[in-house]
Amino acid sequence: MTTKAPVTREDHWSRPVAMDPDGQWLSLREVVVEEEPARLSFIQLSPEQQSELVAERIRQRPKFDVGILGLGILDKKTCYQ
Repeated sequence: MTTKAPVTREDHWSRPVAMDPDGQWLSLREVVVEEEPARLSFIQLSPEQQSELVAERIRQRPKFDVGILGLGILDKKTCYQ
């Protein structure tokens, strides 16, 4: 019996997932491929840094939609006007 593992699309490999000690974002590729990259994981970041990381990942997405109760559907164009 074969198991189908999910395949990560290329654009996810280049998006930030952690921060190095100098405050630079590290991509998923950098975190996975490097032996022991010095990094702060999401949980180690301050709430402000976590927000910045999420915002940066959203900025790098070519398209996204978010549904918010009471507001409706927001897309990238609406959020970054």
